[in-house]
Amino acid sequence: MLDVLINWGEGFAAELAIEDFPVSPGAVRIIEDFPLDIFTILSGKTYNDFWPSAKRNPQGIAYLDPESLIKTKKNTRREKDNIDILALRKILKEEKHSED
Repeated sequence: MLDVLINWGEGFAAELAIEDFPVSPGAVRIIEDFPLDIFTILSGKTYNDFWPSAKRNPQGIAYLDPESLIKTKKNTRREKDNIDILALRKILKEEKHSED
């Protein structure tokens, strides 16, 4: 991840080290072209817990699929998370519809 972040935006993430990402709730926010929040724990689960269901972009960066994102957001009380869940369910419905 750090190797990729070095080339992102203006490259300020090059100053980061693995120690800047403690395994604890909360995010490390990197602001370059847009804010990027990096979490080491979501809903009590680590990256390794999500690894089997992770998707990958063309550069090989792993990210959570809509179903996994819904799992991370469903027990929060934030209105934004509820809105995200509705949008993610819409994406899943559209994906399923396009497969039919």
